[in-house]
Amino acid sequence: MSERFVVRQTDYGYGIWDADNDDWWIPRLDMTRRDAEQIVSELRRGQSQI
Repeated sequence: MSERFVVRQTDYGYGIWDADNDDWWIPRLDMTRRDAEQIVSELRRGQSQI
């Protein structure tokens, strides 16, 4: 099973890709990769509780 949300680099920093919908969840984040990965970690944790 692949992860739904993944961090991808953009021209502006990092974004969060929604693999299930094949589209950006948050397309442009003016933040570091570490911050984006932390958001994805929280999203994955929330999904595992559903």
